[in-house]
Amino acid sequence: MSFNSGKFLIFFPCAVIIYYLLPKKVRKIWLLMCSYYFYMAWNPKYIVLLLSTTLVTYASGIGLSYLDNNKEKTTQIKRKAVVALSVVINLSMLIYFKYMGFFMTSVNRVITSVFNGSPMNIDWALNIVLPVGISFFIFQALSYTIDVYRGNVKAEKNIINYALFVSFFPQLVAGPIERSGNLLSQIRDISIKKLGNYEGIIRGLILMLWGFFMKVVIADRISMITDPVFDEYEKYGSSMLILAAVGFTIQIYCDFAGYSMIAIGAAKVMGIKLMENFDTPYFSGNIREFWTKWHISLSSWLRDYLYFPLGGSRCSKGRTYFNLMVTFLISGLWHGAAAKYVVWGGIHGVLQIISRAFMHVREQFIKKFNVKQGFIFTAIEIIVNFIVVTFAWIFFRAGSFKQAIDIIINIFMKPDIRQFINEKGFTAVASQRDIMIIVAAGTVLFVVDLLKKIKGKTIDMLLMETVYPIRAAVIIFLFFFIIIFGQYGEDVYTQPFVYFQF
Repeated sequence: MSFNSGKFLIFFPCAVIIYYLLPKKVRKIWLLMCSYYFYMAWNPKYIVLLLSTTLVTYASGIGLSYLDNNKEKTTQIKRKAVVALSVVINLSMLIYFKYMGFFMTSVNRVITSVFNGSPMNIDWALNIVLPVGISFFIFQALSYTIDVYRGNVKAEKNIINYALFVSFFPQLVAGPIERSGNLLSQIRDISIKKLGNYEGIIRGLILMLWGFFMKVVIADRISMITDPVFDEYEKYGSSMLILAAVGFTIQIYCDFAGYSMIAIGAAKVMGIKLMENFDTPYFSGNIREFWTKWHISLSSWLRDYLYFPLGGSRCSKGRTYFNLMVTFLISGLWHGAAAKYVVWGGIHGVLQIISRAFMHVREQFIKKFNVKQGFIFTAIEIIVNFIVVTFAWIFFRAGSFKQAIDIIINIFMKPDIRQFINEKGFTAVASQRDIMIIVAAGTVLFVVDLLKKIKGKTIDMLLMETVYPIRAAVIIFLFFFIIIFGQYGEDVYTQPFVYFQF
């Protein structure tokens, strides 16, 4: 079930109203039922995967707790074995569903090109359907096992609590990837805490409204431009390709951050606080800052459970650079079994290494020439970083690595700026009305993100601090802007959330 579907607009109010009306003791069971229904609405049979991940990681937590209470000489070895088994089982499911087709295709290429053999029949592997959200809930469940092993959290003995932690429907299929220290502790308190916080409900609804604005008004309308250009890039010159690349940079932000905003808002309506997943990433002055603000739940997961265990930056420069590269290559591979994703991750890994290597050069330059780090300097850094990130997104969005290279070549080899301006080239894929809506909505987005950057407060916090008439006016404006200019319904161009495919 998608947030931007009619089913969800019926499901969510019903789920929340019943949640508030039920006695405290059964609220968790109701949420668990809602979460399983939410997931099964996509494909009922894949609930088996969610249940398997839940049971395996729950059992691993219980096993670690038992070993900790019955210490023997071989306890540490057994504890490592429990964690290893949990990791292997869960990653095996992920690898089978997400990477088996890619793996078998690669094997066939080796057989035919290296050994001159006949290719195997791999139709079965190519026809494997990727279960929605599998990368998210497996990573979330694995973090629990590792945290119990490290002693960061205690093992959860209540299976209802733990099952709800893994399957909590607002963030089940596209994050944020929650930690047990945050979400699980709140789930435990559902049976005892008082609900009905008016401010929390209003703030949650504001966040949901803003998330829908980002998704159906901005992201889906921009996709009307980006999709045709990327799908038929051979037809276009540099101007349209650059426009599409910049458009996708904004589209994927509004799409994914919009989903996260709806998820965070939906949870807040029910009295649960999820972690922030985006923090104005395109106002970052360098690539290192960008990755502390983009998909925060994944980047922090990879930092804590991959980069730090590899040694992080507590080692030689060479080893630190190696750790960074491995982490970002894995980040790319997490997004999909394709060379373009690995290259995208590799580009960010290289950029991270360059940023670290030349950090002292930047500081010396600023000191030597007495450069004032004021508005102009900051703006230049933000613009340069935006261009670099946009370049990397080309690989992410293109249909393949080869297509990404072709697009980049065409950007430099097919200049058409004068013709584009004279003929208003964008009209080939979008009307002036669409462009005006994108510009108007984009301006609103820019202002909200700029206020977040300056004041450090999300839109719900900002609005709750204003007087009621202004707050009501902004909410009404967003609501009617979505209703009038949003992309939704059967007869308009809409897209599922981009990160559903991961």
